[in-house]
Amino acid sequence: LNGTCVERVIPGNSCMIEEQCLDESNCINSVCLCPFGTRKLNGHCVPVKASLHCKATQLEIDDECLDYSKPGGSCVVNQQCLSMSTCPKGLFL
Repeated sequence: LNGTCVERVIPGNSCMIEEQCLDESNCINSVCLCPFGTRKLNGHCVPVKASLHCKATQLEIDDECLDYSKPGGSCVVNQQCLSMSTCPKGLFL
């Protein structure tokens, strides 16, 4: 900001400019907000998908509920991974 470094912030936290917002969130009314079609979960923007049987902390893949996972946690598919992490094929991190 005017030649000064500014802290990057997670969705739900205060911001001054768009570039501060992580996880594809947007700085709206001085708060990083998740874009349409996503919702905030543990400081991350995750896809909103209508599900009749999965918890808010889970993702539905092929009629199965899978927990969202932080880096270092177990996973089966990339969509579970938070913080722009990935799930290497065939590995559980």
